[in-house]
Amino acid sequence: MKAAQIITFISGIIYVLFWIQLLVISTKLNSVYSDINIDYNYLVPQIIVHILGIALIIGNFSFFYYLRKKSRRNEEVKNALLFSILLAVPLPFYSGFAIISVILPIYSITSAF
Repeated sequence: MKAAQIITFISGIIYVLFWIQLLVISTKLNSVYSDINIDYNYLVPQIIVHILGIALIIGNFSFFYYLRKKSRRNEEVKNALLFSILLAVPLPFYSGFAIISVILPIYSITSAF
């Protein structure tokens, strides 16, 4: 169960750091999109990516808190390692989805000019 806590905590920290980096990139891209003045609604994919990121962060840290509470009571959680790995697995998919939906549209828009 200690390994599950470590995996959940580390993946939660990675999610937070990636999400903060994505927020910074999004704010910079918002100014670029507004300067280009094109007919592209950039807010919808950004909102979806940020809501998904918040959900993953809350899920990771909630499960970490649950594991800490159970370990203090000396109760064993069945399949804790499996659940912590399942919460950590979406990290590459989330980062790929974020890059595709937030960063790549600016590349395709600017390469068209």
